[in-house]
Amino acid sequence: MIQVVLMAMLASLGSVAPASQPRSGPRCQTTGEDEITITCSYTAKPRASGNAKRELAVALNSARLSLKTNDANDMQAELTFTDIGSAPISDALTVYLAIDDDKANNYVRRVLPEVDFRKLTPGKPLTFSETLRIAAFPPGHYTIHLWIPDPDPTRKFNPAYNFLLRSVGVADPATGLNIVARFAVD
Repeated sequence: MIQVVLMAMLASLGSVAPASQPRSGPRCQTTGEDEITITCSYTAKPRASGNAKRELAVALNSARLSLKTNDANDMQAELTFTDIGSAPISDALTVYLAIDDDKANNYVRRVLPEVDFRKLTPGKPLTFSETLRIAAFPPGHYTIHLWIPDPDPTRKFNPAYNFLLRSVGVADPATGLNIVARFAVD
């Protein structure tokens, strides 16, 4: 049985948000037992003022993840993004959904082929939906990430070049991953 424990989405793994965390950070809600749904909303970070160059910036507005708690199953993922940059996005970026345990073991790495930032219109939210086959999770703590590596193959596995989303409490520059939610399996 999965007991979803939604912890604050802080930049460092294993951290729990203090009670004084600003209300503009991620807000998550979980429903269900045998089939759970994690629903989170996020706040975009403001753009730096006076930045005259072309800025690529995408905010994660919301995430809805549904999965069964026993055996292998299909996870439903709905992610809403907004281009908050100063120009349309022309670069093809591959977005992966990644789920790791608190010991950094990889449990899920799936490409999200429907997520294409080039389809975003500046200032207008767009939702992408995916169905992903996943295995059951053994007891433990897990973090759901979005990994958006640099399209240059020589930089793909260098976290310094990963694309980080512009939502409060989501981007983790140390790992180059975007934290979506955390959960625990009893």
